Amino acid sequence: MLKMIKGAIVTCADKLKEEYEIKNNYLIANVNEDKILKIINEFIELQKEEIFLILEVPTNLNNEKVKNIFHKDVYYIDNISKEYAKEILNSIGLLFVNDGAGQIRIGNHVTHAEIMTDKI
Repeated sequence: MLKMIKGAIVTCADKLKEEYEIKNNYLIANVNEDKILKIINEFIELQKEEIFLILEVPTNLNNEKVKNIFHKDVYYIDNISKEYAKEILNSIGLLFVNDGAGQIRIGNHVTHAEIMTDKI
């Protein structure tokens, strides 16, 4: 059984498990909540170039969906070191992983490698 994040409400969650799918040059994975930050930190360690970090949060949780468009505030930090990205994740990573509404995206412009949390 998949260990869900605290902010997730999923019907039939007992049928979900850790697994992945490769689709159109993407790897999509269900990951236990307690492994998400570890995987993101391991991705950061693999990067040889400076990276970017994007944080996305709903503009207003009470009015998040308006005319079929999800409104989000996006915070973008470019050209940061691996150490700084890890410092940010140590400070707020658990909040973003467990809230069920925010997203974290990290990548680099040279290889175009990215990792992100998402609710698909």
